[in-house]
Amino acid sequence: MKRLLIFRHGKSDWGSGVENDHDRQLAPRGIAAAESMGRFLSLAGQQPGRVICSSAARARLTLQHAMDSGQWDCEVDFEPRLYLAAAQTVFDILQEVPADTSSLMLVGHEPTSSEMVRLVSGCALPGAGAMVRFPTAAMARLDLAIESWEACEPGCGQLRWLIPPKLFTRGSFDFLA
Repeated sequence: MKRLLIFRHGKSDWGSGVENDHDRQLAPRGIAAAESMGRFLSLAGQQPGRVICSSAARARLTLQHAMDSGQWDCEVDFEPRLYLAAAQTVFDILQEVPADTSSLMLVGHEPTSSEMVRLVSGCALPGAGAMVRFPTAAMARLDLAIESWEACEPGCGQLRWLIPPKLFTRGSFDFLA
């Protein structure tokens, strides 16, 4: 059994003056949301053992704020292929993860995040076209019925939860204590 966490980057700052989309920064709301999700993950005891993060600035910053706020640490790889990745590219990346990694987090973008939740959980009905709503800084947990990441393919997992950051405000984690 493997655990996959999918974490969409926080709200980006469209007015930052950066011309290159890859270098776009986080808006203050994106920083706050990333921090809330990092605390949530820590309090829930769900920290990953390894993270593969898009090389885009907003994804890297989302991860850094989440890790700092939640006070969790793990091995992190920055992966340029996650930026604007197609689902098959993400499956290729997952299949390269060492077998001894039991809990993995992907930090990336839309529409890839929602597409991966649909595909991994087997909710991708032919012709359905329905998308999973995956707001900025939301996080999903999927449990995969596989022994090795090499076996990761559509339908191998079950969605356990998908949580948007607006569920939390500062100090609203009493239910986890």
